[in-house]
Amino acid sequence: MRAISEKQPLSPPEVNAHAARAERLLDGMHKVFRHDLPNQMLALQSLLQLLELEESARLSDDGREYVRRLQNAARRASEMVRFLKEMSRLNAFTAKAEPISLEVLARELQGELQRLHPAREFAFEWQWHAPTVVGDGRVLVQAILELCAATAPAASKLCRVQAHSKAVSNAVVLAFRINDGTPKSVPPGAPADRIEFVLAREWLALCGANVDVSLDHGGESSFSIVVPQ
Repeated sequence: MRAISEKQPLSPPEVNAHAARAERLLDGMHKVFRHDLPNQMLALQSLLQLLELEESARLSDDGREYVRRLQNAARRASEMVRFLKEMSRLNAFTAKAEPISLEVLARELQGELQRLHPAREFAFEWQWHAPTVVGDGRVLVQAILELCAATAPAASKLCRVQAHSKAVSNAVVLAFRINDGTPKSVPPGAPADRIEFVLAREWLALCGANVDVSLDHGGESSFSIVVPQ
């Protein structure tokens, strides 16, 4: 018995129409991820902060607990919005392959970490046994910033960042050690699921690089980036 109906292949005009519609939908999604959602989440967090500061005395214990839960939920939602925004940026980014001075990279990292965390004190120690790598400097900086944010909570006051490089066969390894004195409570296997680690991994993948992360419970973390040469 013949099938009642068979799906016919799309004609070239229909294929073009479907592709154009998909592109319009993606453009709309990107606009929401880049602008609308971040702005709305910022407004929500600001209102919750005002509620806590100005109305806390009028709230019952249960009311203050509800505000705390709302703040935590808003914080997690903001992280997800940032993740979507960064994934959109990743999708549109084209990495370069050019020589990168690790001394220049270190200076940029120092400046960015101090700009992003002005209330924190940083101590840096760099030992570049392999002085250069080939890749995209913006990609490496973005990935390292994500990894530093994940391994050194912003609540800690002093953060010591140490790094060295070494050449291995067809690659350079950038090994970082972060010590902030804050015990890590991340269970085994969790790092790969953190938003910061996912973003760092995807940034590095643009250069064919990969990352390995280790968290301990004594206030020290480490990660290594392998950059193919």
